[in-house]
Amino acid sequence: MASINKFQVGAIIGAILLIVLLFIAPKKGNPEATKAKGKESGNEFSMQAYIDSLKKTLNQPQTDNITVQEQLLQTARNPQQKSSLLDSLSKLWNSSKQLSVAGYYLEQKALINNNSGDWNNAGNKYYGSSKFGSDQYKTIWMSKAIECYTKVTEFEPNNLDAKVCLGVCYVEGTKDPMKGIGLLREVIQLDSTNISAQLNLGMFAVQSGQYEKAIERFKKILLMHPTYIEAYLYLGQTYASKGDKKTAIEILEKYKKINTDETINTEVQGYINELKNS
Repeated sequence: MASINKFQVGAIIGAILLIVLLFIAPKKGNPEATKAKGKESGNEFSMQAYIDSLKKTLNQPQTDNITVQEQLLQTARNPQQKSSLLDSLSKLWNSSKQLSVAGYYLEQKALINNNSGDWNNAGNKYYGSSKFGSDQYKTIWMSKAIECYTKVTEFEPNNLDAKVCLGVCYVEGTKDPMKGIGLLREVIQLDSTNISAQLNLGMFAVQSGQYEKAIERFKKILLMHPTYIEAYLYLGQTYASKGDKKTAIEILEKYKKINTDETINTEVQGYINELKNS
């Protein structure tokens, strides 16, 4: 089984910080994912027009570097050369914090090389953009992430990490969340120690008010991986959400004793104070 990659670890850490700062705000619903070639805000979505609009937000050196790579790509004839240029363009856009465009060029690279690694990298960028980018295009990027992760699972049916990502995308980005839950449960059936699947099932249980199920998931993670201390944050918040402030405070205090990040500890202490005073 493939190990969790750097992007997925970063996404998990980002989620942890969001929990500390936002205390798992309830979702407003799951909009239906649309195709990138479909309608967006009443207009036909054009990736090229989208890229052109983003270029106007870059500084001159960034624009110049991208333009050079684009011109080379237009004249490239060798698939290997095209793949290399697409990779360069993706990195340039990634350095400009435009994950959606980075994902687009990785997707074009995947269409040339047609391997699971490239499809997975493209999916990661699209998913990251759907989480941290503009809400206006969220459904498009989530839809593209689903397409990419589906490709990965076609190449590697036993790639559980990709199946977890695909499940999360279905839950968060479509009107068929149970399909995603089903995928996550399939992963658990194949590997009950899969942290990512257990973690996401726990988080989705919290969001649907199934606190006892969530608590069971988070406790299982800590039982299997005692060093995965961030699970204490999820567990503490879940107890708080179900009204057991005393247990929540005890768990969060335990987290503070074993966590070395003072910035997070400060946020956690602020939350503890809120629980004590509420």
